[in-house]
Amino acid sequence: DHLHIVYIDEDECEVDGQTVSCHHIALTFSAGKNSDNMDVWIAKDAARTPVYIKGGLSVGHMECRIVGHQVIESLLNTGE
Repeated sequence: DHLHIVYIDEDECEVDGQTVSCHHIALTFSAGKNSDNMDVWIAKDAARTPVYIKGGLSVGHMECRIVGHQVIESLLNTGE
């Protein structure tokens, strides 16, 4: 099994009616002869919040959009 990650570019996503600056990456999951691809947009905020994910799966297609989040300050302060 393999995971291949490619940085695509900086991009923008709409989140709750606001434009958010993001990093766009592509993920390819390979297992034997099967592979699935996903595109992920990660906000350029301190928490690096994933705001949009879309991709093809062996059982169909999926899209996920963030509908809300809460930043856990203790994680941001420790640098983890």
